[in-house]
Amino acid sequence: MDPYHRRYTPETTPPFLRGILFAFGLGSILSGLFFRSAAFSFGLSYTGILQGKVWQLFTYPFILGAPLSWWSLIFLALELLFFWIYSASIVEQKGNKSFFALIAGAALSAGLASLILKSPLPLTGMAPIFFAILIAWMQLNRGASLLILGFSIKAGLLIGSFIGMDLLIHLSQNNWVPLAANAGGALFGWLYSKMPALFSRRNTFSKEAKIFDIHSGRPVQDDDKFMDAMLARISLHGEGSLTPQEKKRMEQISRNKNLSK
Repeated sequence: MDPYHRRYTPETTPPFLRGILFAFGLGSILSGLFFRSAAFSFGLSYTGILQGKVWQLFTYPFILGAPLSWWSLIFLALELLFFWIYSASIVEQKGNKSFFALIAGAALSAGLASLILKSPLPLTGMAPIFFAILIAWMQLNRGASLLILGFSIKAGLLIGSFIGMDLLIHLSQNNWVPLAANAGGALFGWLYSKMPALFSRRNTFSKEAKIFDIHSGRPVQDDDKFMDAMLARISLHGEGSLTPQEKKRMEQISRNKNLSK
């Protein structure tokens, strides 16, 4: 087995997070089957709140944003995947209660932001919560970079650009409700990171690690482990199995070791 086999998911998933992911997945699929009735009963709208449907403030993230289709299922799978990856890191470092406060606060903040527009169209989907998680993860690992296809990109630049493009697309299409909701969710993620009562638990690894794999949200191996894994891969599959970025990193590590002698 290749010891450098890259993980595309977290190594462990707390039961608490499994339950949340299952609820989001099941709720989205069921709502996609009965989209119109689910959207207007459990999606968030100004009309619904006036009718006393206050549960909509917390049920709208569980509602799929479109009727069930191959495209909506693929989008849901990707959203849940990255939700899982970056949520697992936050739960691991901050605990269940802090993470629950993050997603509940993001849902409420995004919902209230959308209600200001008094739109009769329902707000659906977990995007505001996902944006809050990305912002919280970025703040939790300040100065970190994400490794994508061998290239190291600053996490703040990548996440900020992703959220900024989403907001810009909604703005260009006059989609004011999702624009307000997604901005509200992202803002709460930032505010969450400024709350000592929720964000004070000691970070177990981000102070030492500055490069993370975007596929798993975990720190990239240190130099010694990286070299061991690369040498093992070469012995199994030959030097041609290495990417140009991996070869470049091996050369840099070798130079640094020679200079330190």
